[in-house]
Amino acid sequence: DGQPFVLEMMSCITDGVLFGAKGKNEFAEAITNYNRKLYLDPLTGAYNRQYYEEQLRELQSSDAVAMLDLDDFKSINDTRGHSVGDIALRAVISSVIQCVRGTDEVIRYGGDEFLLVFRNIPRKVFAARLEQIRQTVENLKVEEQPDLRLTVSIGGVYRQGPVKERVQEADCLLYQAKNVKNC
Repeated sequence: DGQPFVLEMMSCITDGVLFGAKGKNEFAEAITNYNRKLYLDPLTGAYNRQYYEEQLRELQSSDAVAMLDLDDFKSINDTRGHSVGDIALRAVISSVIQCVRGTDEVIRYGGDEFLLVFRNIPRKVFAARLEQIRQTVENLKVEEQPDLRLTVSIGGVYRQGPVKERVQEADCLLYQAKNVKNC
């Protein structure tokens, strides 16, 4: 009749289909390991760009999105070497992950650029969280490089809507913040 509709298909799955001969955890462990290899950045432990492209990009609703970039990261790599750059990335993202909730997502979007996706977060909490992240990184002491001082710039958007559109907006705000740095 020309009217759009949604078709939902269901299938009964039994233990015999999901679990191997070694036990019920075998399948769950295999899926977990597969997803870890597929979607986690091995250096930082954040989700990777593939995770964003396949799982979040087309998401139609999220409360807030932020783009985060390490300030002067190229100069760290150029003057101290890529191994120190790796240490810096791990330290920063470890501290970012500690600042966000388990339901928030930290994604390595590019080299030293990270995407943060927040769902069900009040506006004031979002703004405070971004400032907490900025301050935590600014105060970060990297054990392997005690004289290394790190800062980040963050662009954040709080508005319902498609994730890919919010990412573009947050990216524009990030570049404004990068002009100031540690902002």
